Amino acid sequence: MVVDGVTGSGHSSTGFVTFTDLSAVTAAVNASLTTEPRTLLVAVAPEPRDIHWKNSVTDLDTVDAKKRSGDTIIAVGAVLWSIPVAAIQVWFTADSLSELKGFSWMSASNNEYVANFVNAWLPVVTLLLLMLVLPYVFEWFAKKYEGRKSYSDIDDSITRRYFIYQVSYKCFAILNSFLHEFLSIFCNFVACECLRHCHIVFNF
Repeated sequence: MVVDGVTGSGHSSTGFVTFTDLSAVTAAVNASLTTEPRTLLVAVAPEPRDIHWKNSVTDLDTVDAKKRSGDTIIAVGAVLWSIPVAAIQVWFTADSLSELKGFSWMSASNNEYVANFVNAWLPVVTLLLLMLVLPYVFEWFAKKYEGRKSYSDIDDSITRRYFIYQVSYKCFAILNSFLHEFLSIFCNFVACECLRHCHIVFNF
């Protein structure tokens, strides 16, 4: 059984109590130990192998506060995730790389097949490699910054946040495609209108 005392001194608020039979565990977990809310939280302890022991002494209020701030940081990062995605699509192309010293052979004018291959695969592979790094970043964030106490909680946060970033990337890709098509149609429409009005003026 794990006991979390939210109030108290600056020492750890988490303690583990071992019982010799399941009936005692059930009685202790379901008993009303105090009338003050969130003063003493009692729950069945996870498996010892599931506990991240370095964070087991972290105060519960500190963990909750860092979880809230961590969710805010992750949400802001998901919004800003479009910046590296757009940078990859712009920089990791044959034309952009051909401007670097020693990579002029990648330009479409010198080698069209190489340029097509680079434009088709390099941005995708680079983005996949960047996505592979995210779980390790989220794991470090959950362990070191938030101080989550169990590996199951850490894995759950990694899965949830990785899914959020995947959705963010897909939404950005769809929005980028829509804006590109819309701007292309809008620019063509404006150009046609300008030419038509110029033709009317000249005829007048």
